[in-house]
Amino acid sequence: DKENQTILIIDDEAHIREALKQILSDEGFQIREAADGAEGLAVVKEQVPSLIILDVMMPRMNGFDFAAAIKADQLYRHVPILMLTVFDDPQRAYGIGVEAYLTKPFEPQVIIHTVKDLLLQKKKNRGIVTLGSKADSDCLQLALKESDSKLTHVEDVSQLSEVIENEAPSLIIILDKNSNDFADRLDIQRRLGNHPCMVFYYDPT
Repeated sequence: DKENQTILIIDDEAHIREALKQILSDEGFQIREAADGAEGLAVVKEQVPSLIILDVMMPRMNGFDFAAAIKADQLYRHVPILMLTVFDDPQRAYGIGVEAYLTKPFEPQVIIHTVKDLLLQKKKNRGIVTLGSKADSDCLQLALKESDSKLTHVEDVSQLSEVIENEAPSLIIILDKNSNDFADRLDIQRRLGNHPCMVFYYDPT
């Protein structure tokens, strides 16, 4: 029900916020606004939105820092983010966990289609993948058992590609310290490609 779905628009340009508000209000969505990332965080904590549309270049807190803060927080990381910007760095956005990336200027129909698609995808419960020692994974999965997410474990980085393709996880937790050097991090990012997923390097010590 769109009337119960709230979209938070974060952009320092008032005319962009107004244009997006008009487009999405006409589709039946409730709209909230923020002029930068810091204000956006305050709005999210006050009322968790169904989806966030996010600019990059903003004062106080830019879009990448905002997205990283949201995706690192258990309470909010399920909220899909559509990054909408003149800044062309989708790989960085997907690496943080941003679900969709569009550049300005934008077509209204593309915005509407992307928003609806993201909200539909949100209903599919995206999971968490752990990579590394089974013992560490068992401990971590106990800690994550309160999460609604499906938990999948792989012991080797070579198994990641298939799991990413099949499960489309929202979070990968790397338990293997040997997968923490620069070359391995690059390999993991290569396997992710354009799949929006946050990668967290966990040190149990």
